[in-house]
Amino acid sequence: LRNLPARIHYGVNSDEAVALRLLGVPRTAAQPLADALSLDAAKSLPALRAQVSSAGRAQWTRALGAQGQSYKRVWEIISGVD
Repeated sequence: LRNLPARIHYGVNSDEAVALRLLGVPRTAAQPLADALSLDAAKSLPALRAQVSSAGRAQWTRALGAQGQSYKRVWEIISGVD
């Protein structure tokens, strides 16, 4: 419950999704991607960023369907990965 305000602010249902939102992942993609990548919210943000960055387009597509590749590309541009 201590992270409830952050969950409400970012519009997601888990601490892992909050971490993804902090990394710039769009709200609609954060929860499915957190589930698909089996993220651990206890990890540092740089470690989570590395995990998300190393996730291939196939993992994003599995998590988000046909739009997964577009979400990944947008995230790469926004976060400065590409």
